[in-house]
Amino acid sequence: MKFKVDKKEFIEAIGISARAISVKQNMPILSGIYINAYSNGVEFQATDYELGFIVRIEADVEEAGEVILSGKYLTEISRKLPGDTVEFSYIESEKTAHISSDKSNYRLLSIDGTFPKIDRVDSSVSISIKDGEFNNMIKRTTFAAATDEIRPVFTGCFFDINENTLTMVATNTHRLALNKMTVDSTGNNIRAIIPAKALNELSRSLKEDEPTDIVISYANNQLGFAFRNIYMVTRLIEGEFPDYRRVIPTEHKTTAVVGREALSSAVDRVSLISRYHEFHMINFKIENNFIHILSLNSEIGKAEEDVAAEIEGDELSISFNVMYIADVLKTMDGDKIKFSLNGELSSVKVEDTENPNFIYIVTPVRNQM
Repeated sequence: MKFKVDKKEFIEAIGISARAISVKQNMPILSGIYINAYSNGVEFQATDYELGFIVRIEADVEEAGEVILSGKYLTEISRKLPGDTVEFSYIESEKTAHISSDKSNYRLLSIDGTFPKIDRVDSSVSISIKDGEFNNMIKRTTFAAATDEIRPVFTGCFFDINENTLTMVATNTHRLALNKMTVDSTGNNIRAIIPAKALNELSRSLKEDEPTDIVISYANNQLGFAFRNIYMVTRLIEGEFPDYRRVIPTEHKTTAVVGREALSSAVDRVSLISRYHEFHMINFKIENNFIHILSLNSEIGKAEEDVAAEIEGDELSISFNVMYIADVLKTMDGDKIKFSLNGELSSVKVEDTENPNFIYIVTPVRNQM
């Protein structure tokens, strides 16, 4: 096995495929990256059985072949190579890969075993989505998913395509993020729960300066994502996603429209105190066309700030986990956001006034200030 390849493409291919490497030590083969050199290119694969990547790049292949190398060390080595071109060879009798660039030379022992090669999702159910639009959907939903796996269904993002509308929803039961977009599904409806981790890895693999289409295929409890020279496959989460429509308030007693940047900056400053509070609590007192933001800690002190707002309805004092407010403010793009409230312990609807397709629901905490 012997080939020569552009260093930048080599590093990118390894970096992307390595995102699927398993961290479990009981299956060494899954800690490796499978490299296959064929007539005019090289393919890199990695998988942990839940998530898998295939990345193909062009190369000057002198001798075809395949090898499995440690993903950890291959990633670290590739990033430090000094030249513009990488020369790679594998001597099977020595079970050693030779990697050189400019004046640097490395030797890596191969991993023995049979690599579980990734199969592409074979399905007649597929749609094509613009990567920029889909990336925005990911960023505006997955942050609300749960991070612990006690209830796996909440670590995923509900993916629902019906009548040319894609709805994505994520929740950890204390907050919920929903976003919609129009797609050309041509009758191919899909309902699935995609691991938030997989969607975030997909987002990291997209390039903002190189717009492309993503072809999504669905079959056998898997989704495949094909774009540029990359193919990602993820196993879906089994279970029933809760009826998210039931938690979206349809009426409200108070509304507050406020500048997003002004509120985000104020929350960031006041949170310097709330970060050390047991519940990371921050209080909003909504009255007299202001949102008075307060954080109090008996052992440290307090922080407070007023932000101008357009308020209609009853005055209200309500408290939140500050991260649940800070996180959603980071995902929005509009100049103003709208809070719709019904009381100090009722769920709050947060909307971007310039994006009617986005809704965020957050549950308040009992006011202890």
